[in-house]
Amino acid sequence: MKITSLFLLAAAFHDGAYAADDAVKIVAQNWSSAQVMARIAEKIITEQLETPAEVVTVGSSDSFPQLAAGDMHLAFEMWNSGRTPEQLALIDSEDIDRVGELGVTGQVGWFVPSYVLDNNPELASWEAYQSEDTAALFATDSTTPNGRFLGVDPTWAQHDTEIISNLGFPFVVEYSGSEEASLEALANAVANQEYILMYWWTPTAAVTQYDLKQVALPPVTEECTASAAAGDGKYSCAYPEDPLFKLAWGGLEDAHPAIHAFAQEFEISTETQLELIPPVEVDGEDPAAVAADWVENNEATWKPWVDAAMQATGAGDAEDDGEGEAEVQGDTSSSTTRSFGFIVTATILASLGFFCV
Repeated sequence: MKITSLFLLAAAFHDGAYAADDAVKIVAQNWSSAQVMARIAEKIITEQLETPAEVVTVGSSDSFPQLAAGDMHLAFEMWNSGRTPEQLALIDSEDIDRVGELGVTGQVGWFVPSYVLDNNPELASWEAYQSEDTAALFATDSTTPNGRFLGVDPTWAQHDTEIISNLGFPFVVEYSGSEEASLEALANAVANQEYILMYWWTPTAAVTQYDLKQVALPPVTEECTASAAAGDGKYSCAYPEDPLFKLAWGGLEDAHPAIHAFAQEFEISTETQLELIPPVEVDGEDPAAVAADWVENNEATWKPWVDAAMQATGAGDAEDDGEGEAEVQGDTSSSTTRSFGFIVTATILASLGFFCV
């Protein structure tokens, strides 16, 4: 079922923020699940809502100012952990719109392969990492006598250097540079049964593939939460659980109510993500191909997202075969003036023969 192009054209011409051929720009951060989420959205927006869409890989920290400026329009997998005060202020500003939770609960943490704990059960908890003997187990040529903590992308918001310093661990952070590089380092360590302590998260395929176990850091306290918000360098706790959320450019609802409504309804469960990630992380498949396969086989899940978009533009329940006429209802969530302008524009376009499905 597709929304008639008439209403998308009307919305575009009426607001002036979008031309009819402008693309909705979707943020895809540089990790696999975010790439798949963005590709699912792109495919549905393009094929079902008949609106051009483009996925742009953007660094996690860079996505906030770009969303606020309207250079990017949607982001479907945002994490709250480790955000700077400046980023949190942007998220809460009128320039960025929270459009609900994704439906996935994430957890950033410190992870080791299970054989590390089989050999040294005490390494399941943070206290053991204060020991120089423990550090020696994780030391590399570049970190000796300190142990190595393997980070991922240095541009990501993270607390690991603070945790190491504030808890007195004789470790240093070394960054792999990317998710792929960390997975390669992990694979090499596991193949040789070497000790590795790393920044990682769930849900990911690697947790199951390499039997990773999370190290218990001190529980999150009010003091740590305040420290994270202040960015004062005093953080010394575990990362909190993260209900992942979606963001939109603050002007999207007025400029493109259908796409805004679609984003609000877009929801993926943790279980579904765990099915989608392994083909990318383990089998090396293209995220776009994985997304296309999911869309093809899960219409019952995404159809309500499309229906919500249609309702937002007044399209009602268009026929699946595209032969029924769309009923102009206006945008009841907008002001009277904007709704009237929308209806007038749609009527003019209809008189010019723009009923194309």
